[in-house]
Amino acid sequence: MSDVTLLSCVILLTLAVSGVHGYPTGAPLTQCADMTPQHGVAARPIIPSIPYSVTMSKNTYYSGERHTVMVMGGNSQFKGLMLQARDANGQRVGTFSLSPGDLSLKLLDCGGVAGTAVTHTGRNLKNSVTVTWTAPMMDMGSVTFR
Repeated sequence: MSDVTLLSCVILLTLAVSGVHGYPTGAPLTQCADMTPQHGVAARPIIPSIPYSVTMSKNTYYSGERHTVMVMGGNSQFKGLMLQARDANGQRVGTFSLSPGDLSLKLLDCGGVAGTAVTHTGRNLKNSVTVTWTAPMMDMGSVTFR
């Protein structure tokens, strides 16, 4: 490979990488509102079938009740995540807690409210994550985990 070709490859790789912003220690608080990764690259097109699922231990909740929430990758592994519970109006509801000693996840205090979101702490591949969600003290109707 000639010096010019090698230099061209290095420059192209540098330009390609310089526009990407990764968050290896989890999503920053600035992502609480729209939950978009903001990695500095365009979002991928919508996938016809989503390879991930989010399940709650029960289909209904009561005020103040605690539920196990699991994010599973199915046949796909994932590195990063950000998880929130939102009501029908798109407002964050409830709070999360983590298993003692779980160092792969951390809580975010979105809007100044402790534990309103969960994110990753490292780049390790995950098949699934499990957290506890505590429902708000007032009935909020339907809740969607995003």
